[in-house]
Amino acid sequence: AIGLGNPGGTVEICVPDNLIFPITGTSNNPPGTEYTITTNTGLASTTYYHPPPSNYTHFFDETSCGATGGNTPNTYFVSIRAANPCGFSEATVEPITTGYIPVADIDISPADSVACLNSVVTFTNNSLDGAMVNNQGVCNSDTRSEWEIFPSNGWNITGGNLGNIQSGNPNAWGSTNLYVNFSTPGIYEVYLIVNNLCGNDTTVQTVCIVPQPNASFILDTTFACIPSPSISTNNTSANLSDCFPADYLWTVQQLTSTCNYNSLWNFANGSNANDINPSFIFSDAGEYIVSLEVSNKCNSIIYSDNITIAAPPQLNINAISDFCDTANINPVIN
Repeated sequence: AIGLGNPGGTVEICVPDNLIFPITGTSNNPPGTEYTITTNTGLASTTYYHPPPSNYTHFFDETSCGATGGNTPNTYFVSIRAANPCGFSEATVEPITTGYIPVADIDISPADSVACLNSVVTFTNNSLDGAMVNNQGVCNSDTRSEWEIFPSNGWNITGGNLGNIQSGNPNAWGSTNLYVNFSTPGIYEVYLIVNNLCGNDTTVQTVCIVPQPNASFILDTTFACIPSPSISTNNTSANLSDCFPADYLWTVQQLTSTCNYNSLWNFANGSNANDINPSFIFSDAGEYIVSLEVSNKCNSIIYSDNITIAAPPQLNINAISDFCDTANINPVIN
């Protein structure tokens, strides 16, 4: 004799989970009785010899959707068989149905999650659908969804809908694709919530919205004498506060030369052409133009300012001939 108790709650189990099946009716079985537990979950059978344990625990980690071998399609069973030389008896618990929660996932375009102000960003629901099976053996992979965007202002939807996960109408759930135009720069968080009878799963995608580049700076002086002291810059570009940093490129060019000086300058204080606030030193006189190019994924823009580097005055006079006693001389400055 053998009995396998129904533990209850065998329909619409959310995996991973387990059921504990009481093993009963074995007290009068003779020694040598063999007990074999089988299931259609894909696990190997389990064998006990008399006396068997008082219960059997089975761990479920996959949906029963697609399962075969039970009296009802898409359902599991757990069966025990007691056998000895006198014969055998069996007991089975079915149907057992299992499902799993959906897994939320978002794709974003542009893929680097950085977009220009007043451009449309596409969010795509790429979630893994959940699965549920009812006690009639019907598989259901319907997954409800809803989008949320924080902060709640600075954007508008140009296509798709946020949805309402509480609605029983699939047409009211969040759209597969959500098209959002962002009108205020900054960082936004886009949440996707997916749901079935096993519960909710949530994921978040961050997007950085940057404005067109803006270049501006102030030189601490626009006049110096050679050899010049270190001349500092104060980068006042609006993009310094962007959520994704812009690229900076500083260049210097001599416009005019003074007293035939060549163009000779360099970065100072260990700075370089890509620093936010570099310093310069000038070794030759002339009129120079300092330029800053600010670039981000939206555009590039250049701002320039002039600086005058002066040299000490240079004087030469014509040669004076030797003379005795007295003479009149007329030096001429060249």
